[in-house]
Amino acid sequence: MAENEKSFEDKLVNMANVVDIIEKTFLTQITDIKITLAQKEYSEVCEFLKISKEEKCKISIGSINITFLKM
Repeated sequence: MAENEKSFEDKLVNMANVVDIIEKTFLTQITDIKITLAQKEYSEVCEFLKISKEEKCKISIGSINITFLKM
């Protein structure tokens, strides 16, 4: 399980870097991004964020709201 958590932490850092680039490029308001994941990846994200798999799996980084959806 620690590998999955470390891996997802790395992905969050990468997502934060992308958000930083988007915000500096052209955004002036809150924006929503939707990411569709396979069932296994979706479950791992929800477990890491301690969110029920039945709820929407959402996080906010800066002015970007990111919603994870399952295929």
